[in-house]
Amino acid sequence: MYKSKPVILLQTFTKKELRLCLQFVETPLYNRNEQVLQLYKLLITFHPTYDQAAIDRQELFSLLFPNTPYNEQRLRYVMSDLTKVLEAFITQQEYQQEKNYFLARAYAKRNLSKYFDQTYKQIQTKWKKENIKGRDFYLQKYVLEDLKLRAGLQKKVDLLPFTQSIIYELDSLYLVHKLHYICEVINYTYVYADKKTPNDYRFLLAAIQDALPDSKYINEPAILIYYQILLNLTEFEEEAHFHQLLALLRKYESYFEPSELNTMYTFATNYCVRQMNRGNDSYFRHLFELYKHLLDKEIMLYADRLTESDYKNIATLSLKFNELEYAAHFIETYQTYIEKTKRENAYTFNLAHLRFYQQQFNDTLALINQVEFTDPYYHADSKLLIMMSYYELDELVPLHNTFDTFGAFLRRNKLASAVHRKMYLNYLKYIKQLTRIRLGNERYIKSLQEEISGKPESMYMKWIRNQLDTLIK
Repeated sequence: MYKSKPVILLQTFTKKELRLCLQFVETPLYNRNEQVLQLYKLLITFHPTYDQAAIDRQELFSLLFPNTPYNEQRLRYVMSDLTKVLEAFITQQEYQQEKNYFLARAYAKRNLSKYFDQTYKQIQTKWKKENIKGRDFYLQKYVLEDLKLRAGLQKKVDLLPFTQSIIYELDSLYLVHKLHYICEVINYTYVYADKKTPNDYRFLLAAIQDALPDSKYINEPAILIYYQILLNLTEFEEEAHFHQLLALLRKYESYFEPSELNTMYTFATNYCVRQMNRGNDSYFRHLFELYKHLLDKEIMLYADRLTESDYKNIATLSLKFNELEYAAHFIETYQTYIEKTKRENAYTFNLAHLRFYQQQFNDTLALINQVEFTDPYYHADSKLLIMMSYYELDELVPLHNTFDTFGAFLRRNKLASAVHRKMYLNYLKYIKQLTRIRLGNERYIKSLQEEISGKPESMYMKWIRNQLDTLIK
């Protein structure tokens, strides 16, 4: 039941949508099946978690069909009918947001030019009032200009102004989507450098790069921002592009829906990560401030969701900058935004990091041992935290045992990228050398100093440097 379609749909509903949907399900126009209404009322009592253990199929059936032997197929029929009603509801919600747009299309198809023009003006007024100019805006604007052109054909008016307008809208539509997807592909090649990527995306790219900066299209905020993102990706060494991108995002923030704005800002955060990986430590602070802004404005939370990776990154950065109160508040407050099936693991993992920075090393070990290794990065980071805690507690026997198990894991694991595997193997090597120095083998001091010189200032590298400085003193 937990993974059934109606439950999955309901998990995405806000409280307001649940109330509206109840009215929808109660309306005979959309539903005349009393069991569907009953099932809806029963299921929403489990909102928002829809706990798998709590939703019992047989119990639901007995409530829907009292004094009737359990019949799985009969329950499935009711669930299927509820799914259709929920799909009709979310479709209507989408329609309500763009009602005038669909009305204009209907008038155009019926050659009702007068009413089309009235509705077209209403849409323009709405656009001006809302001032939203994301990628969807260009699609709707082009379609409406196309409908307006066809209406002009029916009236046999001068088509030149219509033609010029629709060409501009068509070019704008093409450019904003072309630039966006080019940026996505180029970014993908950086993230997954070991995967082969087709070069089809390069079609007309050079022509766009040559012509766009001096064209009128560069005045369109979405086109301008995606072009600036492209410069960030293709001219990586020019850090001024990054600062210009941030300035544009702040200037035009109100022009975009939170979902698209989050996409744009993600390119900026990815740029920070690439700079950090190149050893430019100033971008740790840039990334942290970006995350804070995205949280404060709720841009990251546009779907009432926070990814595990973003949750971990924000917690780690706040600890890196020793903002322990902020970290504690963030870890506790924002755990509820993580997908339920992953929430406890993410919360426990990051709480263990916080305890480590609070120098509560036994608590760190107790927490980290509760973390399930659902992916290689959880496994690797957990092992590093265990080794660091054993080192701080001077527990050398379990520390050496962890050296062996972690080394074996890194050598055999094929899920992590080669770059990350090398990075974790280096961390393992450095902690081994710290242990040897601590035991009196000072010949490793110089070699370790040389090896870690210039390495990116990650959380783990900062700790390794601090430990080495303590040993030298």
